[in-house]
Amino acid sequence: MFCFRSGIQGSKDLTGYSIILALTWSVLLLVIVLWGLKLTREDSQENAHIYTKVGFDKDILYRLWAACHGGVYVPVSEYPQPNPYLTDIPERDIKTLPGIQLTLMNPAYMTRQIYKLEKQNMNNKNGGLYYVYIN
Repeated sequence: MFCFRSGIQGSKDLTGYSIILALTWSVLLLVIVLWGLKLTREDSQENAHIYTKVGFDKDILYRLWAACHGGVYVPVSEYPQPNPYLTDIPERDIKTLPGIQLTLMNPAYMTRQIYKLEKQNMNNKNGGLYYVYIN
């Protein structure tokens, strides 16, 4: 004789296995997504570190180049003005034969001027500077 109860019992076992399988699959997908987010974050931080280091190294090279040449003469205008910290150098301000007024920029003053210009450029371009803190 055929028993309906055994068929129902088997159906309950199948439903239990389906729930366990669905939960296992969901946990596995969650782990994969979290692992992907972790790798993406690490990659983004490494890229930010590389970008920052390249920019810093470039700035150091510009300073070194200017220091090796004793500074750089630039035309005097509203921007840049003569460096107030170089008043003790007699050749700080010179005039060319055609009458162009030049002033000496040492590496530190040059770097400050470049960062000031960069800040103004970023404010105009992006509407503000965004600082990323790297731990």
